[in-house]
Amino acid sequence: MRAQYRLHLLSLLLCAVFIGVDLLNITCKGQTVANPILWQVFIEQAKIKQRAGDFDGAENDYQLAVKQGSSLNNAEREAFDSMCKQYLLQNQNSLEQRLSAQNQEKEPWPDQIGQTLKQLATNELNLKRLDIAEEHAKTAFTILEKEHGKESKQASEILNLLAAIYQQENKPDLATNTLREKEDRDASRAACAAQDTDFGRYIHIIHKAIRSNWNPALVPASSRIVAVMKVYSDGSINDIRLKLKSNSKKADLAAIKAILLSSPLPPLPNPCYELVPVVFTFDWQVQPLANQTKPKIKPSKWGWLWEL
Repeated sequence: MRAQYRLHLLSLLLCAVFIGVDLLNITCKGQTVANPILWQVFIEQAKIKQRAGDFDGAENDYQLAVKQGSSLNNAEREAFDSMCKQYLLQNQNSLEQRLSAQNQEKEPWPDQIGQTLKQLATNELNLKRLDIAEEHAKTAFTILEKEHGKESKQASEILNLLAAIYQQENKPDLATNTLREKEDRDASRAACAAQDTDFGRYIHIIHKAIRSNWNPALVPASSRIVAVMKVYSDGSINDIRLKLKSNSKKADLAAIKAILLSSPLPPLPNPCYELVPVVFTFDWQVQPLANQTKPKIKPSKWGWLWEL
């Protein structure tokens, strides 16, 4: 009997592990998995993703736990609420540490800071600390709108978050207006995307312009530089940053100079976009010849456009 009981328990545990999000009301070898196992599985998955730095994935699993926990009785609810709060406070601490580290970097990346503030705002909303959630969301919105443009998906996601916060704060007018603004921006982005625009040809123009101005002089070894920039509707280039630097300061400066000398480019082929974030890679190889006076330069064939 004990062996049979152990096999029965093992069957339930394996069912819980392998079925994942479809555990609810699914029979595994004749046994239906109960709701309490479900939300615990999702909370544990959220903890694992949170420790791995996947805060968006952790939030998705947390919301699945909340959904499964909505039907618990009063006795089960106490344990559920306690575990959720424990997870949220742990998540909050990790996000605050991440934000502090990002702000203390020698060259902070606004996009990363904006995304972390968005995750903090979501966590504060889950904790019902609405004033703090609203403050973080507004700051994230300012950063991400500047980084990606008014019609970007990133800005739209923050507006959706702000509307949820306003609803919790019992500010229905603000929530309605915010959702309306989000819908207008989504419609504008969809209209831009629907236009027949040859961005591939425009990328080629960017590549050709930067390559013609790329002159790193002598560098000690083969290397790679990855530059991030924004190209605005009028073709001007701004906010140049090096995502990956080489081992040569001269080469890094030459890469920035090549981009600056390429501005302005022709106007964007689709004028309804306010800006387009672009990544450009410089690759080069130094020939091991005694009489080599200049490295053989091989810039990447293409830069590429980030999400529009």
